[in-house]
Amino acid sequence: MIITKLKGGLGNQMFQYATGFALALKNKTQQKIDISNYDHVTRVTPRKFALNVFNISSPIALSEEISGINNGGFLSKLGNFINQKILRNYYLDFHPDFLNKIGNKITLGKNIYLEGIFQSEKNFAEFTPQIRQEFTFKKELFDEKVKQLSEVLQKENSVSIHIRRGDYVHDKKTNKYHGVCSIEYYQEAIKLIKEKINQQKTSSNNTSNINIIAPTFYIFTDDEKWVTETFAKKEFNEIIPTHTNISKNHFKDYEELYLMSQCQHQIIANSSFSWWGAWLNKNSDKIIITPKKWVNKKPNPHPNIIPETWIKI
Repeated sequence: MIITKLKGGLGNQMFQYATGFALALKNKTQQKIDISNYDHVTRVTPRKFALNVFNISSPIALSEEISGINNGGFLSKLGNFINQKILRNYYLDFHPDFLNKIGNKITLGKNIYLEGIFQSEKNFAEFTPQIRQEFTFKKELFDEKVKQLSEVLQKENSVSIHIRRGDYVHDKKTNKYHGVCSIEYYQEAIKLIKEKINQQKTSSNNTSNINIIAPTFYIFTDDEKWVTETFAKKEFNEIIPTHTNISKNHFKDYEELYLMSQCQHQIIANSSFSWWGAWLNKNSDKIIITPKKWVNKKPNPHPNIIPETWIKI
C-alpha cells in the first residue's frame, strides 16, 4: 500500500495524488491519502483538502494506518530530516531513481509513506487516461450558470488567461520564491497565441472545426482590480480589445479550474492551479503558453514541470 500525504492548495494536491496513484498502478498496489495536514490551519494562505470535487477512487487513510507506516523511530526521522532539510531533497520535480526505489520496496512487500510535491507530468504520464478519469469533476456540484458558461467555452475558440497575484505579490517570502508574471509576459503570450491560432486556421492538418473561429479571451484571476486597470491601458487594448473577466462571477476555485479546462487554449501563470487547468484541457489542437521561469530560485528546482508540447516564453 502507498499512503500519499497531501499538502498545499488544489493544484499541488493534484500533483501529489496523481504521482501516488500512478505509482500504485505501476506496482499493482493501492493508494490511500493522508489529509491530516489540513486538521490545523497555520499558513498565511489557508489551505484545505480540495480533491473531494473530483471522482477520485483512492480512500482516505485511517490514522492507525498512517502511524503504522510512518512511525519510523528516531533514527528514521533523523534520516528524513537530513535528507529533506540539509540536503534539500524535497522531491519537488521528477526523480526516476526515487520512484524506482519505491517500486523496489513495494516488491519486497513494504508499505510506503509518500511525501513530496512531485510537480512534473513525468511522474504519471504513463497513466494519463487513468489520471484524467480520476480528475473528472463531480458535475452535481455545478449550478446552471457554470454549466451554461462551459458550453459557451467549448463552442468558441476560447483562450483562458490565468493571472496569479495574491500571495505571490503580498507575501514577502512567497514573492521572493515564486515571483509574479510580468505585464510583458502576458502581452507577448497574447500576441503569440493569436499568431498560433491564425496558423491553425490555414493548416491542412487541423483536426478541429473550432480552429476556424477567431479567438475569444477569458481571464481568471485573484486580483480583479489589477486586471481591470491593466487591461484598460492602451498597450493591452490594442492587443486584446475585448475580453471577459470570469473571476467577476466569484466562482469557487474548483469551478474556475473546471471552466479554465473547458477553454480551447491556455495562457498560464507560474502556478500549479493554471498548470492543471491546461493539462485537463482535452482539445487535441490546444496551444499552451507558459512562463519559462517558474520560480526565482537558482538552480531551477523544477526542470521538468513544463510538458514538452507547451510553449515557454
